[in-house]
Amino acid sequence: LRDIEGNVHLLECVGSTQNVCVIQPGCRLRGVLAEAERLQMDYLNSVKLSDVVRPGRNLVSLTT
Repeated sequence: LRDIEGNVHLLECVGSTQNVCVIQPGCRLRGVLAEAERLQMDYLNSVKLSDVVRPGRNLVSLTT
């Protein structure tokens, strides 16, 4: 997924080292979202392409 989509952040602030939000300096949600994103990526990294594509299917037809 990361190879296809790039970084997939729940919100822009989660993946940024800069202030991108007016409430970011005092925001406590950022840490929660960062952990949720980490758990999501851990799960997605455990899924193989073969887990979601039927054997014998042509991958090209899935993208058009």
